[in-house]
Amino acid sequence: MSEGDGPHDVLLAVDERGTLTGRNRETADSLRGDGEGETDRSDGTTLIAPEDRETFASAVDQARETGVAGPFEITLTTAESPVVREVIARRLDTPEGDVVRVTLADGDCEHSPPNRDAEPAPFVSALVHDLRSPLSTIEGRLELARETGDMTHLDPIGGELDRIRRLIDDVLALARGGERSDGTHEVSLAGLVRDDAWTEFNGGSASLETGDLPTVTGDYDSLRRLFENLFRNAVEYGGEGVRITVGPLEDGAGFFVADDGPGIPRSERERVFERGYSGGSGTGLGLAIVQQAAREHGWGVAVTDGEDGGARFEFRFG
Repeated sequence: MSEGDGPHDVLLAVDERGTLTGRNRETADSLRGDGEGETDRSDGTTLIAPEDRETFASAVDQARETGVAGPFEITLTTAESPVVREVIARRLDTPEGDVVRVTLADGDCEHSPPNRDAEPAPFVSALVHDLRSPLSTIEGRLELARETGDMTHLDPIGGELDRIRRLIDDVLALARGGERSDGTHEVSLAGLVRDDAWTEFNGGSASLETGDLPTVTGDYDSLRRLFENLFRNAVEYGGEGVRITVGPLEDGAGFFVADDGPGIPRSERERVFERGYSGGSGTGLGLAIVQQAAREHGWGVAVTDGEDGGARFEFRFG
């Protein structure tokens, strides 16, 4: 990429050290400067307005880790006047190493406000990250097996493939759009929880206690995903030794899943079921799927404080 590139090309690119490796004509103008504050050609962040440099650096780091970040806004400190651009950062793997290219979000060199109705970019980035992690493990194990001839390196691959399948199932579950279950199967929640949903967590430090759970009419796979995602959420945020309890509501009109972890702040409880919301590094699909599974069965779901200070999810038959 050279100074002669057109306005629709990559705005700028930086390597693993943050060194500028390319820019188009518009960003080249800022390199020329106006005599006062000549831009440091070795540091790509100096092309960005000071108030946006932290945002830019964070986005580049995220793109390097997950493959993509944005859209986000940056202000270019061109020689004539500051120019606001909505951009996306993408990682490009080259023989010389990783390069992050920053391109216009919509292919238009004029500023346009972000589309607030679009799927949130952090969700997309986290989804890519969740897929990339097991794939990287699989690739590494295959390479070790080829190099050493030791087939035991392949043992963890099954678990990583399960992670990918589970993520695909979650995305497909959301794509169903929350259609109500046809209710053709009798499902023992006690058996589902102990014999199926909890098996992934057996052998870990988390513990499970169950009460007298009812039998319901519904979709087995959907209910299994509901419990698996709640258990996974509790283990992720509760840490080692988290205790999970599943039992009936006092009035018998539903059930609850509670843990003794850090809980969910009141200010966040309205948002935790939003698709893409995550308090950690995940995709934010888990609790969205929990809510959707409840709706499929005509149930209400709410989050409150557990008796032991953690989170408590209550499901009420409607």
